[in-house]
This record gives sequence, structure tokens and C-alpha cells, in this order.
Amino acid sequence: MDEEAAAEKRRWRRQPVWVYWNSLAIAILVTVACISFSVPAVDRLTWTLIGGAFFFPLVQLGASVLSLLWILLSSQPDKIGAWLAIGRITLWMAVGTAAGALGF
Repeated sequence: MDEEAAAEKRRWRRQPVWVYWNSLAIAILVTVACISFSVPAVDRLTWTLIGGAFFFPLVQLGASVLSLLWILLSSQPDKIGAWLAIGRITLWMAVGTAAGALGF
């Protein structure tokens, strides 16, 4: 039973990170689709790349918020650990955004 309980705990520990990365992937696809369909065909690639780079930190923040809402509404047994995992991802996302904005 100890091995089974440990496997269940590992599964629940990885799940918030999995939810974050899946919500980020979906948000990126939606953002790229919205940008690419809203500009003329001639400039589509240029504006998609520029818009994607400009809005990427907001998309990441949105993925963090969606993940936190999922944790809040789920039957996650270790909600504090899940919040901390998403918090670490969000913290390093903010650090990376600040470093990019400052030109590092």
C-alpha cells in the first residue's frame, strides 16, 4: 500500500504542471490564430511573430490563472503543494519577462 500511495502522490504532484503546460499550449494556439486572422495576408507572418512575442507574457499569465482556477475547483488532495508548483512557474515566468524587458 505504501508504494501505491507514493505513486498516487507523485501523480497528483505532477498534475498542476501538466495543466499549466496544456493551458499554455492552448492559449498560444488561440493567440496565434487570433493574430494571424486579424491582419492582411501580406503581413501575416510578421505581425503574428511580433504580436506573439508582445503578448506571450500575458498568455503565460493567463495560463497560470487558468491553472490556479483548475486547482481551486478540482479535487486535488494537496492544494497547497499544487499552488506552490504553479507559483514557482509564475515566478520564473515573471523573472524571465523582466530579464527580457531589461535586455539581458
